Order: sequence, then structure tokens, then C-alpha cells
Amino acid sequence: MVDEATFAEALAAGTCLFVGDGAAKCEPLLTGQAHALVLPGIYASARGAGRLLQRAWEQGQVKDLVTFEPFYLKNFRATKPKNPLRR
Repeated sequence: MVDEATFAEALAAGTCLFVGDGAAKCEPLLTGQAHALVLPGIYASARGAGRLLQRAWEQGQVKDLVTFEPFYLKNFRATKPKNPLRR
């Protein structure tokens, strides 16, 4: 669950951009936060990924896919399917 303290550490470190579906949902909690910028109407898309990947490659910012561990904001929680027909 997201509350006023969820992004406190990240906001204390600097400016954070909030985009996507969650941005609109979190906007009431972020109002008045000095380093929070909510940009409604911007959603993740693969359209711009190629340009960003090319720039990262040129700057030598590549990851070793064998040892890379992604950072997820939410912890994974395994649950049972709600549909009783699916097993």
C-alpha cells in the first residue's frame, strides 16, 4: 500500500518523476512534496527504448545479463488464482 512515507527516501535524495498509471493514483499523496514531479499522460512505451539503449551503449553503461538483478519497487507476493476453474 502506498502512503505518504512510501517515497520519502527517494524524494529526500532528489527530484523524482512520477509517470504512468500509478502517477495519477499517487498524485494526492505527492501534492506539496518539493521534489515530486507528477507528469500525467506519460506512459511506458518501447518506442523510445532504442534511442535510450543506443545512448547507454555508447557511454559504456551496459549490464552483465548473467549477474544483473532488477530492482522492483514492490515485493513479489505469490498468490493462488481467484478463479476456481484454473489450477
